[in-house]
Amino acid sequence: IQPSRAFPTVDVPDHAHYTIGSVILVIGITGIAGNFLVMYAFCNRSLRTPSNMFIINLAITDFMMCITQTPIFFITSMNKRWIFGEKGCELYAFCGALFGMCSMITLMVIAVDRYFVITRPLASIGKMSHKRALFILVIAWLYTMCWSLPPFFGWSAYVPEGLMTSCTWDYMTFTPSVRAYTMLLFVFVFFIPLFVIIYCYFCIFRAIRNTTRSALVPWEIKSTNLIRGEKKLFTTYFIEFRSFHC
Repeated sequence: IQPSRAFPTVDVPDHAHYTIGSVILVIGITGIAGNFLVMYAFCNRSLRTPSNMFIINLAITDFMMCITQTPIFFITSMNKRWIFGEKGCELYAFCGALFGMCSMITLMVIAVDRYFVITRPLASIGKMSHKRALFILVIAWLYTMCWSLPPFFGWSAYVPEGLMTSCTWDYMTFTPSVRAYTMLLFVFVFFIPLFVIIYCYFCIFRAIRNTTRSALVPWEIKSTNLIRGEKKLFTTYFIEFRSFHC
């Protein structure tokens, strides 16, 4: 690593910076357009159901992730180093952390919501109201805010990383304090939500499979139910996959 005036640089071929920056730009533009279309579609009042509020929130977090990260990363990649100073690095990393974590937590909320709707349809009828959905989303944002702010107050830090053209939390310093933050972050923001998502979707898949196998109804109705169940699963997995494009 070779030091520059303010931030370090890495000795890699120029085309590596240009290629990665261009790829991220294409992905970011795609994410901006796709998530904008999702938000625009939900301008239709009939689509603003309590459950769909979670999808709207996911689109917002992904949209903001692309807006705040893509242009900056592309510019720094073209310059082959970080050029926005220490405060710019902290703000860039904070936005990436906040919107990225909130996307992950929202995915978990969507998974839990689908779990109750599909595996316990009678018990879940009327349980999710607009106020309750809004309350859950407020909790999700506050939760991610609690994990995004500590680096500003001395618990870990936001620093350049990778090719030194982007910034994130400091995962390379091995002091007890920084390691504790990194470990807790991975456990409570990544691994636990990921486990909940996998568990919920596994239960959804099993419930749909058992229902279609055991129901004593004509074959055509069973096929219709199976197709509907597969569509629900596909939609949910598509949303989960899309959110990580940025």
